[in-house]
Amino acid sequence: MMEKKEYGLVATLSTCQLIWVSAGAIILTLSGLVGYELASHKSLATLPFALMCVVDTVFSIPASSLMLRIGRKKGFLLGSLFGCVSGIVSTLAIALGSFVLFCLGIALWGMFTAFAQYYRYAAADGVRPETQSTAISAVVASGIIAVFVGPGVLAAAQSYFPDAQLTGPFVALTGLCVLSVIITSFLRISQAAPATEALSTGSPKIRWRPGIVAGVVNGAAGFSLMVFVMTASPLAAVHSGHSVSDAGGIIQWHLLGMYAPSLVTGWLINRFGEARIIFAGIAILVASLLVALHGSSLHHFWLALLLLGVGWNLMYVSSSVLLSTPKDASERSRVQAIGEFLNNSTVAVAAFAAGSVFVQYGWLAVNVVALPILVVSLLVTIRYALTASSDSQLEAQAAKASEEGTA
Repeated sequence: MMEKKEYGLVATLSTCQLIWVSAGAIILTLSGLVGYELASHKSLATLPFALMCVVDTVFSIPASSLMLRIGRKKGFLLGSLFGCVSGIVSTLAIALGSFVLFCLGIALWGMFTAFAQYYRYAAADGVRPETQSTAISAVVASGIIAVFVGPGVLAAAQSYFPDAQLTGPFVALTGLCVLSVIITSFLRISQAAPATEALSTGSPKIRWRPGIVAGVVNGAAGFSLMVFVMTASPLAAVHSGHSVSDAGGIIQWHLLGMYAPSLVTGWLINRFGEARIIFAGIAILVASLLVALHGSSLHHFWLALLLLGVGWNLMYVSSSVLLSTPKDASERSRVQAIGEFLNNSTVAVAAFAAGSVFVQYGWLAVNVVALPILVVSLLVTIRYALTASSDSQLEAQAAKASEEGTA
C-alpha cells in the first residue's frame, strides 16, 4: 500500500498525464485535417505530425538529462509551457492560414511530449521500491479518462466556436496546457542526487544487466508493434468494407485495451514479477495478430485491436518498472532516456512504414511482419527470466547459509 504522501504525488502526476493525453488526442485528431486545409501540396498534410514525432525523439534524451540537473518539477513546468506556446502558435497559424507556422506549432508539441513522457518515471522515483509498479500503473491508467476527455473537449470547443471549427479546439488545447502548468506547480517531489562518478565525469556508467536490456527492448518492441498495426487498422477496416465511423469505433476499443488494464497491471507485476507479465503481454499480442489474420469482420477488428492494446499495456508498464530499478539517479535517468529515445524512434519508423506495407502487400502482411518483433522480445525476456531465477536462488542460498552460520 502507498503512503499518504505517495498517493498525493501519484494523483498529481496522474492528473498531469490525463491533461497531456487529452490534449494530445486533439493534436492526433486535427493535425492531419488542418495540414490538409493549409498545405499547398496535399501530400504534406501529415508533415506537422511527423515533425512533432521527430522533435519528441530528438529531445527525449536531453529532456531527461535536464531534469536530472534541475529536477522533475521544473522540467515538467517547462514542458507544459511549451504546450501553451504550441497551442498559441497553432491557433495563430490557422487564423493566418500559414502552413509553415502550423508545422512549427505542432512541432513544439513534441517538446511538451519530450518532458511529459517521464511522468510515470517520476511517479516511480517518488515512491518506495515495492510500490513502483503500482505508481507507474496508476499514472498510465489515467489514460482511461483521457480517452473520453480529449474527444469531449474537442466537441465542446467546436460547439462553442461554431464559426471556427478548427481554431476553437486549439484554443481549448492552450487552456488545458495552462491548467497543466497550474497543477504541476503543486507537485512535491524530491530530487535524487546523481552519483559522484556521474558528477565528476558527466557520463553516468550504465550496467547493461539483463533486466535493463529486457526493459529497453520490450518497451521499444511493444510500442513499435502496437503503432505499426494500429496505424494500418483504420485503412484495413475501410478497405474491408467498413465505414469510417466503424474505424473510429475500432480505435476506441483499442484505446480502452491500452489503458484499462493499468487498473490491475501494477498488482499483477507485484504478484507475478515483470518477466511473467511480459510473457503474458507477448502471448496476448500473438493472439491479437492471429485474430486479425483469421478474418476481417468488424468483430475481428474489435477483438484484435482490443487485444493489441492489452498486450502493449502489459509490456509497457513492465518495461517501465524494469527501467526504474537502478538505484543511482544518474544511471536511472540515462537508461530511461535511452528507452524513450528508442520508443520514439521505432514508433516513428513503424508509423511511416505501416501505410506503405498495407498499400503494397495488404492487411495480412502487416500482421505477419509484426511477428518477428515478438520473437526478439521473447528471447530477450527468456534471458532475463533465467538470470533473475538464478539470482533468486543465489540469494536464497546465501540467506540460508547466513542463518546456519548464526545458529
